[in-house]
Amino acid sequence: MKFITGDQEFQREVWNSTNTLPAHRTVVNRIYEEQEERESVDTVINPGFLETIIAESYTTPDFKLYSFLDDMITQKIFQIVAQNIETRTGVKAMTEDLQRTLKNNRR
Repeated sequence: MKFITGDQEFQREVWNSTNTLPAHRTVVNRIYEEQEERESVDTVINPGFLETIIAESYTTPDFKLYSFLDDMITQKIFQIVAQNIETRTGVKAMTEDLQRTLKNNRR
């Protein structure tokens, strides 16, 4: 995660390849500076508008299952290693268990 969000070249590639706003503030500022140089008209999303959205937005995080899922993943990985289960098979079974757990808890 540190590399993905912290590396400026990677974040620039995020913008170039997906038009998704990079997580790195310096990269975002550079993109807007370059955009201002190329065009003199207002853009739909400008730094001021973006800062307002971020400052006035708030979402209450809901991670009720996080601890349970974290424990489940840790146990499954330990099981894969301890029982010498083929990695692909073990990860597939773990993924299926996680999906089933998430599906059952959405109701």
